[in-house]
Amino acid sequence: MDIKIDHSSIDFTLEQEQTVGEVIAELQPFIERHARTIATLAVDDEPLAIDDPAAWQDRELDPIERIQIETAGPFDRQIQDLGTVIEYFALLRSALHERNIEAMEEILQELPHIRGAVGPLSGESPADADRPQLLAELDSLMGMDAGAGSQSVEPGSPERLPGRMAQHLAEVSQEQLEALGAALDRISVVLETRRRELADPLRELGHTAEALSGYSEAMTEVPVLLQTGRDREAMERIARFSELTGKLMRLCSLAISHRRRLLPEDWDSQHLEANAEQLYAMLNELVEAFSAGDSVLIGDLVEYEIVPGLQELLQHIPVAGDES
Repeated sequence: MDIKIDHSSIDFTLEQEQTVGEVIAELQPFIERHARTIATLAVDDEPLAIDDPAAWQDRELDPIERIQIETAGPFDRQIQDLGTVIEYFALLRSALHERNIEAMEEILQELPHIRGAVGPLSGESPADADRPQLLAELDSLMGMDAGAGSQSVEPGSPERLPGRMAQHLAEVSQEQLEALGAALDRISVVLETRRRELADPLRELGHTAEALSGYSEAMTEVPVLLQTGRDREAMERIARFSELTGKLMRLCSLAISHRRRLLPEDWDSQHLEANAEQLYAMLNELVEAFSAGDSVLIGDLVEYEIVPGLQELLQHIPVAGDES
C-alpha cells in the first residue's frame, strides 16, 4: 500500500492494522511530532471527511491501494506570506539590476503593502512606530528617507510615487545600486531564516542550541580579550553570540507560546520559560552596557551572568541536531 503525506510516499509497513482508522492512529504520533495535524484524508483519490471518523475509521484496508494525507502546521499562513515577500524582493532586485524602469514601477506599486508586512513577518523590533528596523537602511537607499537629502524622492501625489521612485532608482550610481542590492539580499536572508524557523521550530531550536553550546567557550574568553585591548575580536564574538542568542530567544518564545502544539510532553516548559525570561533580562543589561561603552561591565555580564544563564537554559532544550 502506498501512503503519502503531503504528496510524498513514506516508508510504512503494515503489521496488525486492518482498517483505515488503525493506520491513521499509527501515523498520528509521527505527524504530531512535527507539530502538524491532519488537514485532509483520501483513499484511492476519494476524499474523506477528517472530522467525521465514524464514516471511515472502520473501512477495511483491502482492497485500498493508496492513502493520501495532507497536513497543516500552525504557521502555514506566515510561511506562505514570507515566500511571497521573498519573491517580491527577488523581482525588485532583478529589475534594479537591469535598470528596467517599467518593471520597477510595476513592482513598486506593491511596496507599501510589502513594507507593512516585513516587520511582523521578520520579527524585527521597530526603530520607530512605523518603520521596522530591517527597512530603515532600505528606505534610505531607495530615496524614501527624509534625511536622504538631494538623493531623496521629491514629495508629490501618492499615485505617482512608484513612477518617481523607479526613475530615481534607474538613475542612481552603480555603487548605490550595489548597496541597494546588498540591502535587499540581507532582508531576504532574514526572511528566509524566519521561514525555516516557522516550518520546523523545534529542529531550528535544536540546531541553534547546539551552535550556542559550542560557542559558549569562545564567549568565556571575551573578558580577557577586553582586558588585553583586543576589543574588536571581543565585539565580533559578542555580535555572533547575540545573533545566535536572539534566534534562540525567538524560537523559545515561539515554542512556549504554542507549547501544546509544539512541545513534547517530556519537555519542562515551565523551567524553559523561566530561564528564557532570565536570560532575556541579562541580554537587556548587556545592551545597556554597550550603550554606556562600559567594557568592564560587558566582560562581567558575559562571564558571570550571560554564559552561565545560557548554559542553564540549554539544559531545558533536550534537542540537538536533526530529529526524525
